[in-house]
Amino acid sequence: MALALLVPVAGNAAKDHSIELKCEKIKVTLYDKKGAIFIDSIPTKDGPSKMDHVKVEQIEMGGFPVLQTRFVAFPEMGGTYGVYNLYTYDDGQPAVLTSEWLNADDQPMRPIRSYECSNPVEKIQTMPNIQSNGEMNGR
Repeated sequence: MALALLVPVAGNAAKDHSIELKCEKIKVTLYDKKGAIFIDSIPTKDGPSKMDHVKVEQIEMGGFPVLQTRFVAFPEMGGTYGVYNLYTYDDGQPAVLTSEWLNADDQPMRPIRSYECSNPVEKIQTMPNIQSNGEMNGR
């Protein structure tokens, strides 16, 4: 699973390869070829939100290789922001999503939350044509 996030897949030009996970009440959709991530609350109220500052790196946890996908959620206004980490494993363990809410001084506003994710589902679908709050506000 972890390596699948890095490998582009050929497909229809109008549709994009994506990997979808449900992490408790959060749906995470990764468009690997475009490097975009969207999250949705379940049930969806306002539709997906595009994330900013996506960074993927191979790390080691407990002596095992783990793919860490880090991304940021900026609110429409204000100095707070959310930092998410999606940890995926090659050995079949369920992926884990963590979320942390920070203030403008990078201080935590609540404890880090951790969510166990479902098995990933590969899909071919159209990526939402929306900007992230960071893109709209130049962050």
